[in-house]
Amino acid sequence: MIEAARFAPSARNHQPWYFYFVEKGSKSHQTLMSCIPFHNRWCPSAPVLIIACYLGAGKDWTYYDLGAAVMSLVLQAQHLGYYARQMGLFDKKKVKRTLPLDKDHTPFTLIAIGKIGDYEKINPLVLALEKYPRTRKANLVRKI
Repeated sequence: MIEAARFAPSARNHQPWYFYFVEKGSKSHQTLMSCIPFHNRWCPSAPVLIIACYLGAGKDWTYYDLGAAVMSLVLQAQHLGYYARQMGLFDKKKVKRTLPLDKDHTPFTLIAIGKIGDYEKINPLVLALEKYPRTRKANLVRKI
């Protein structure tokens, strides 16, 4: 998965992304859980959480490049039979303050990696959110 992210395209091949992984049960995992809001509390069950960071202050293309790398990672995870769920809402400042990230790396998104769990054991509130219908845009392309 990381190799797929490494080969993602980037502006001038600068590859302004860095990934930190945290394993379930580790001290870092406990710290990271304190940075995640309640509605994403399903993620402690994931065996691996990845903190996707960009380098420095970030230029316009930096976010685009990081997104391409994350998408490559997610697609490779799916190809390997894993599920990857991205989260943008977490306390990025606290992550940077409490985990040993390089000072030039800015957390941008979290990615939970794992297999689908047993729906019999899932928190009923989380299951209700998962079953909530989600719509997609219909008009993505317009001729001008």
